[in-house]
Amino acid sequence: MSRTSTPARRTPSRQSDQRTDKRSILLVGPDQDTELIERHLAELHVEKRRARDQESAAIAIDGKTIAMVAVCLDRSSKIAEKVRRLARISDRPIYVVVPDDASPARVRSVYAAGAAGVVDWPREALIMARFLAQMLSLRLAHGRAEGPDTALRRAVRSRLRLLHQLREQPRLNVRGGVVSVSGNVPSLPAKQAVEASILEVPGVTGIDAENLYVVPEPTTDRTILQACRRVLRGTLANAPPGSSDAKLSCKVDRGCLTISGTGIDRAEIDHIRELAANVRGVRDIRFEITSSGEGGPPDRRLATRLQSMLRDLLAETRIRVAIYLRTAVLSGEVRDLRSKQTAVRWVERTRGIERVVDKLVVRNS
Repeated sequence: MSRTSTPARRTPSRQSDQRTDKRSILLVGPDQDTELIERHLAELHVEKRRARDQESAAIAIDGKTIAMVAVCLDRSSKIAEKVRRLARISDRPIYVVVPDDASPARVRSVYAAGAAGVVDWPREALIMARFLAQMLSLRLAHGRAEGPDTALRRAVRSRLRLLHQLREQPRLNVRGGVVSVSGNVPSLPAKQAVEASILEVPGVTGIDAENLYVVPEPTTDRTILQACRRVLRGTLANAPPGSSDAKLSCKVDRGCLTISGTGIDRAEIDHIRELAANVRGVRDIRFEITSSGEGGPPDRRLATRLQSMLRDLLAETRIRVAIYLRTAVLSGEVRDLRSKQTAVRWVERTRGIERVVDKLVVRNS
């Protein structure tokens, strides 16, 4: 008696199941442009498909498509009209990639046409994938933004989360492209960085940060005053012959720093403002200064004071400064790349320095 065998039942592999269930985004635009954007979205863990125009997008879109990305790198293209046409074929959120020289008015018209978010190209190339991942995680697969200001607020909030590790995220309100931001930040540089990041978001036309307060860690006025005096000595080490640090004085009242005096120019005032903002505990800076002056001190004195200033202002650094014929050589160790770049930038802005040689090493790099 012969035994008849039944054919084995094929079960799909786990890999094919994952491929079948995988969500996708649809890139719409010229082949060359969508291929470029697709490469920069490699870390976005969804399937990427491409379509040349509205007609091919209407065919390609399916139940697995969670969003469309309109790639509009041609500066002469009618971006808002493209978004409107895509909005007619599906209610998926539409994200738009525009040239980084697109005007705020043009970007706002893109939001008004139904865009859920706008990305500047190539300025935001490095954060584009993370921006899309965060935006898509905040919304359902269907449904466009409620309005231009709502979409813009989401875009601003997403960028702040990506770019700034703040203990408390600021509160945002957008009206007519103007962003009102409120809340607390730990330092003046943090406030300035938040303001700069908001102004760089495509579509933002202005910012009101009056209610964004600097609330630093508790520090006594005496400690702040001592640190600020070291900043002044380091900055004014190259004051004109015959002048002295006594021409500038500073006082601190509950974290508010006031610097008064004479003998420096506008560039040095801006330089002092940037450095003093990094002193721990400073909440605000005011100037009562009459500007003037040119010249430079002996190299050794300038090097010593710059070195002292950098070590005071940049935490966990061991920076050495040597100056030869208006060339500053920076060596030693810094905590991270940002500290390295900040040190070089501050020394470059010092009057009397024409060139900076960077030999700083990032610790554990």
